[in-house]
Amino acid sequence: MEEVKELNNETNGEGISLNSDKLRNTPMGKLLFSMALPAIISMLIEALYNVIDGIYVSQWQPEAFDAFGYGRPLFMIVIAVGIGIGVGSNVFVARQLGFGNKEKANQVAKTAFVLAVAAWLLFFVLAWVLPKPFIKIYNGVSQTIVDRYMEYVPYYMMGCLFSMLSMVGSKILQATGNMRVPMISQTLGCLTNIILDPVFIFKDAKLFFFIPVKGLGMGMSGALIATLIGQFLSCAYVLGAFLFRKQDVDFFPKGLKFTFKNVKAIFNIGLPNFILNAVGSFTTIILNYILNNYDYGVTIYTAYFTCQSFVFMPIFGLTQGTMPILGYSYGANLKKRFDDCFKRSLITALCVLGAGLLAFQLFPEQIVRIFNIENQHAVELAAKSFRIISLCFIPAAFSILLITLLQSLNVGVYSMLISLLRQIGFLIPLAFLFQAIFTASPGIDMTNRFYLIFLCFPVAEILTLLIFTPIAIKKYRTIFAKRARQAEEHVTEIA
Repeated sequence: MEEVKELNNETNGEGISLNSDKLRNTPMGKLLFSMALPAIISMLIEALYNVIDGIYVSQWQPEAFDAFGYGRPLFMIVIAVGIGIGVGSNVFVARQLGFGNKEKANQVAKTAFVLAVAAWLLFFVLAWVLPKPFIKIYNGVSQTIVDRYMEYVPYYMMGCLFSMLSMVGSKILQATGNMRVPMISQTLGCLTNIILDPVFIFKDAKLFFFIPVKGLGMGMSGALIATLIGQFLSCAYVLGAFLFRKQDVDFFPKGLKFTFKNVKAIFNIGLPNFILNAVGSFTTIILNYILNNYDYGVTIYTAYFTCQSFVFMPIFGLTQGTMPILGYSYGANLKKRFDDCFKRSLITALCVLGAGLLAFQLFPEQIVRIFNIENQHAVELAAKSFRIISLCFIPAAFSILLITLLQSLNVGVYSMLISLLRQIGFLIPLAFLFQAIFTASPGIDMTNRFYLIFLCFPVAEILTLLIFTPIAIKKYRTIFAKRARQAEEHVTEIA
């Protein structure tokens, strides 16, 4: 057994860096805490930004808040591409460092930079042709909402270069065990946005809701400018970390040996993450289309989607810390560390989402009122809807960690299938099915029919979990059994 450990410690002659060595030797509780906590904090700040941004915009004009809801699917597509490239490179870089192949890790990181710029160019072109026909798929949207939407969405897509580079660069750093720079970067961007939002949106602004300041009164355009400035500062900090401090890998394209093999490696791992977020965009489009037929439907769903980020963002931060540990442990054939990390992450996710479930069950009215929704009927409708949707939180903890596990084992196709099944296979069909059933039921009025549609969320999560849990367990056992045989065979050859 000691020989196997020695085998796992071998490198390609370049050595393992201090950050990478941390992934191997630091006690798991301390390692996971140090890796995940910065990402969780940054994700919480991101969630805080989402909520505060929504509060400011809704206070300026309620229709502007709805415009965010209609534009959210396009925002999610931009983020999905960035996350897909970032996570794909993150896992591959972590695994190559686990193998001891630093040069390969460098080439993948450089390739990720090129892909991020290419993605931005694509969105810059799409920004001229996509947003306007997209908003027209919804019937009966007021001209005020359309105007607010067009003031924000196209220009957000044009300026997404900073966001794209920041997301991908942060994921590369996290793969090496550097969680501090991504945390500071995201915190800097979000806090800048939170501070600038009221100044740019209102003429008479209140910083942090109570400090009077003279504002610019730019409305929706002001919210956009505040967002882009925040993203620029976040990007500058990440790029500065690569430029001015020696990192385990190099992010800039100088010296890149571009190969489609590296692109394929990134896509193979990152595609499930892209699909997870892109399918979420498609789901939002469909649900907005359904809910657009109900009074306050899109407003309530937008409020839920904004607030649930406080629950799910910490879990995504947790997986950002978990992913490089699992990827490195798999690459180095450290099964016990892999198991320990996964169990601790799952328990943490269950605790966080359990707390979120309690909050949405006990205080839904207080949550929805922060978005300037005062109509009592809308508040009651939102409260019942929130209670039903939040039933999905606990099974979602298992699904998210299963996706993380499968990605770290380089079987991204299965995590992609989980994402597809949750959204396309179950969620959307169930939403249409429940709408049809409840519409055909004479004992259910329009109000009850509205919130019962949201049963699709918990039912879809439970069905997905029942199908994929045994599949994930089988793949995990098969892959580590193969790794153990490879290690033993290598030791036998050396002997």
